[in-house]
Amino acid sequence: MKHFLKYEESWILLIVFIIIFLVGNYYGFNELIIKQLCGLRSTLYATLAQIMGALLGIVIAGLAILLTMEKSSAMQILKKSPYYEELFNIFIISCKRLALGTLVCVVALVFDRDLDPQLWLSYGVLWCVILSSISMFRCIWVLKNVVKLQIK
Repeated sequence: MKHFLKYEESWILLIVFIIIFLVGNYYGFNELIIKQLCGLRSTLYATLAQIMGALLGIVIAGLAILLTMEKSSAMQILKKSPYYEELFNIFIISCKRLALGTLVCVVALVFDRDLDPQLWLSYGVLWCVILSSISMFRCIWVLKNVVKLQIK
């Protein structure tokens, strides 16, 4: 489980995006992306920033729910397992990634314009969206399993 939570997927995803960016530059795909984003940048980045900010609040609420369940019998069982600390790490990593995603979207909203497109910011936003989505699925998985333990 600890290996699952490390930052390897962040670096692997970043390397994949750098390769896609370089290949896109070589074959001209990046120009197509710039044309497709024309007129949509502000709306897209503002919407993504709002969604990631809202999801950040939900993850913080989920963490608060876990903390309030600390006295329950299910959490007492989890405290004895080596994965108890990992539950909270999943939520903390998700908070960091969602906060980063929100920040990158706001930066892209300010600096990526139709007249002066900054494609690296578009790729950065996409990287943050995918990374945040992976983290959100982990949080949902944790909550689902904790609820299962609580019901038993």
